[in-house]
Amino acid sequence: MLVEREAMTTRPLDRTGLGGALTRSVRFAEAAPAATVRRLRDVDVAAARARLRRGAAAVAAGIAGAAADAAAAYAAERHQFGGPLTNLPTVRQSLLDQATRTAVALTTALGTDDGSVQTLAAMRHACDAAIEVAAAALQSHGGYGYLTEYPAERYLRDAVSLRAATDTHAAAAPAFRALVGPGPRREDGMS
Repeated sequence: MLVEREAMTTRPLDRTGLGGALTRSVRFAEAAPAATVRRLRDVDVAAARARLRRGAAAVAAGIAGAAADAAAAYAAERHQFGGPLTNLPTVRQSLLDQATRTAVALTTALGTDDGSVQTLAAMRHACDAAIEVAAAALQSHGGYGYLTEYPAERYLRDAVSLRAATDTHAAAAPAFRALVGPGPRREDGMS
């Protein structure tokens, strides 16, 4: 359904980590005139949902990429123990792991078809990878990663916010049931 602005009231909430986007609650008028609410017909909801999920997966891969790039730049310029942090094998391994997770998330996001389970899996994988990469990038910054002056903490907030907004884990259950069926019933009547 499409709802005209006149049939809604909004109230600002707290800002989220998604680029400072202002989050709002929305209430719909109970007695909205019929002209302000239009029911959409002939819309391929599954295809629209798949496009949104691919887009969310691409955004998550972008967050992961930005976090990995920030970690690599910080490690290259930060000197400790007589040289840049990138001279340390554990730091190099962490940066490689971050880059690998980012590449896999991006490849998965861009390589999905319109299948609901495939796009859901790509979105879920990319959101989880974004959180893992952003957390590792924050660790690469050490204690400075928690400061708002560095982008690492923002990338982690953005990744967590995106996964919460897409609710990848809750969305997986109906998609999986549609793929494999409801499953066996227990003898006690519980499913």
